[in-house]
Amino acid sequence: MGYMGFGMRKEVYTRKPKPAFKKIKKIYGKHLDLPKSSLQLTPAKTGAYRQKKSVHLVDTAAFKIFIFLILVGGVLLIMHFLGSI
Repeated sequence: MGYMGFGMRKEVYTRKPKPAFKKIKKIYGKHLDLPKSSLQLTPAKTGAYRQKKSVHLVDTAAFKIFIFLILVGGVLLIMHFLGSI
């Protein structure tokens, strides 16, 4: 364990954790009646949930068309300047 800013005090490392959700249980009791979510997750055929696949900008068709137009425009500009000399 690395340095955490409070030195080598024994009481820090031997302290018992606080009980979780103590105040919520004190107010609402042990059994909370929380509303159920209407969102239904459907597992894929493999049994795992589908994850949204992120697509990089370079992999998009719009980016490829943009690069193509830049190259064509560059070639046309070079041909125009070389032809006018």
